[in-house]
Amino acid sequence: MKQAILTQFDIRQPIFERFQGKLKSILEELLVAEHVKFLQVTCRVKEKESLSKKIDDKLNKYNNLEEITDVLGARIVTYFESDVDQVAKIIEREFKIDRENSVDKRKLKVNEFGYRSLHYVLSLDEKRGTVTENKAFATYKAEVQIRSILQHAWAEIQHGLGYKDKAGIPEKYVRAFNRTAALLETADIEFDRLKTNLSEYSVGVRQLIEETPSQVDLNNISLMVLTYTHPVTLECLELLKLLTNCEIVKDADYTMITGRFYGLFKVDTIKELQDELNEHRAAFIDFVDEYVRTEPEAYRNEKLPSSTVLFYYQHFLAAISENPEFIEKYFDFGSQKISKKGKSPEQFIEIYRKSQAS
Repeated sequence: MKQAILTQFDIRQPIFERFQGKLKSILEELLVAEHVKFLQVTCRVKEKESLSKKIDDKLNKYNNLEEITDVLGARIVTYFESDVDQVAKIIEREFKIDRENSVDKRKLKVNEFGYRSLHYVLSLDEKRGTVTENKAFATYKAEVQIRSILQHAWAEIQHGLGYKDKAGIPEKYVRAFNRTAALLETADIEFDRLKTNLSEYSVGVRQLIEETPSQVDLNNISLMVLTYTHPVTLECLELLKLLTNCEIVKDADYTMITGRFYGLFKVDTIKELQDELNEHRAAFIDFVDEYVRTEPEAYRNEKLPSSTVLFYYQHFLAAISENPEFIEKYFDFGSQKISKKGKSPEQFIEIYRKSQAS
């Protein structure tokens, strides 16, 4: 019987390999469309040697290749445990699920710690299966494992230790095994809690900025909200769109800008930044107008991140010092150097002076 199954595998292996590429493509497209952030999607067709060992290990369980549901395997690794459930909803909606062979290995007993992952055995739904290019593998099954990064880390660590589960571990090491697994599970929970807290902060920070801006520090979220709510930054956004004909896209990474505000310009709170923007409004807008006009070729067919507004405000703050040494320090500040695009500190100062003279 084993040889018959392996012969079936030899015949169907090219089809499984085609299904492998298709399944990976479908999974990635679905996750992107649903805005699910993920670390990786991987697919593999089981090696013949591995398949042979599986048949041996399961004794006389299998009579044909169709009964082995993980010949094609896929794995989706998400950043957070809560994302696993979101992915599960997508899988259940988009594929035909073999309930009998699917299992949720996250459900451990209260005194258990260890491997956690959600396993689905699936095949293409009727709509996808009837597409001409998919008909060859329309009835083929695949096992898809969904897990968070830390769940994945534990699975890899177990594999590296050489123990599939704690049952094979010497008794005196079981406690250490459980303790380590519990730490990873706790970290998974805490990262998810942090994600929720940051999401709640993101929703409430606009009100905080309106009511108590002096108590709101500069960070990715607060600077994003400021960019789209403060009159001066909004005016600058409109000016950039007009001058460059570029699309402005929301940018969630203000990390380097935040670092320069703190470390170089000594601006610590949203209130301080608001006051500065109000004070420098006219001079800043004129500076941006002049700066952009000096390099029109730099904006052709580009999308500008929203953080460009505050990036140019920092250009302005450097330029108004009219101090070449300080501007050079600004260029080199932090781990991400500013591209000078051929501009010297003296040219920065010249742009500023010209913008104020016009």
